[in-house]
Amino acid sequence: ARPPKSMRRPRLYTPQVMTRDAELALDANSANHLAKVLRAAVGDPLVLFNCSGQDYTATVCSIG
Repeated sequence: ARPPKSMRRPRLYTPQVMTRDAELALDANSANHLAKVLRAAVGDPLVLFNCSGQDYTATVCSIG
């Protein structure tokens, strides 16, 4: 069974350099996947990674 939406935390790749408390804009493909396929909403949690060996927890701030 699929966990409730509030329990899911999608993991997305972004080539950007990430730092704590930074605000990032995802590229068009990742943003579209997050909004249209995963149906994320403002406030939803996610995990970002950039192959640096570290995952970054994040929150959707806006969709547009």
